[in-house]
Amino acid sequence: MSNVIDEDLQQRVDAVADARGVPVATVLREALTTFLDREEARAALARDARAALAAYEAEGLHITGEEMSDWLRTWGTDAEGEAPECHG
Repeated sequence: MSNVIDEDLQQRVDAVADARGVPVATVLREALTTFLDREEARAALARDARAALAAYEAEGLHITGEEMSDWLRTWGTDAEGEAPECHG
């Protein structure tokens, strides 16, 4: 591993592995999995945001922030209703 991570990072990984009583490979696998899950979620969010922007630019349908806030303030009350409709 010395060619992949520096000595300080190796010591940190070793300390976590020792504290948990697991092999270093387990710590590295878990860390890499967590990192990849987060990056994949970030990429999916960016894709969804681009798709939403493209749909808005094509159709012009939207809900204003005020409309959404007004609706959210009704949550948990007797006045709670359906989400506001998109409009152009």
